[in-house]
Amino acid sequence: MQPHFDSLGVRVVALSRDPVDKAARHFAEDRLDPITLLSDAELTVIRRFGLEHQKALTVTSPMFRLFGLPLGIPRGFESMAIPTTILVDERGVIQWIDQASDYRLRSDQARVDAALAEAFGGAPTSS
Repeated sequence: MQPHFDSLGVRVVALSRDPVDKAARHFAEDRLDPITLLSDAELTVIRRFGLEHQKALTVTSPMFRLFGLPLGIPRGFESMAIPTTILVDERGVIQWIDQASDYRLRSDQARVDAALAEAFGGAPTSS
């Protein structure tokens, strides 16, 4: 998708709830080179945009193995960011927002392509 973004002058910025060191590790592991990745460990911006999911299970007990499988016991809830795609134009005006009803899912490439084509011109990419 990056060549299509470049042809439209689109810059990709991602906001993560992960602390800086963990976000940097994901950035390197996932090879997110053309993306600007920002950390919002305190959820300040995420809460301002209303993108907080408050019922994500968290494992607070140490990991142990059962039949060779690593396990932990979910002991509580933590907040996380709801995956959301927001297209903002050069004037700072939001042109499109996409948010799956299932917080585990990310925006579909075809939907993003169609929104880019409508908001910024240019034919959607095919893949």
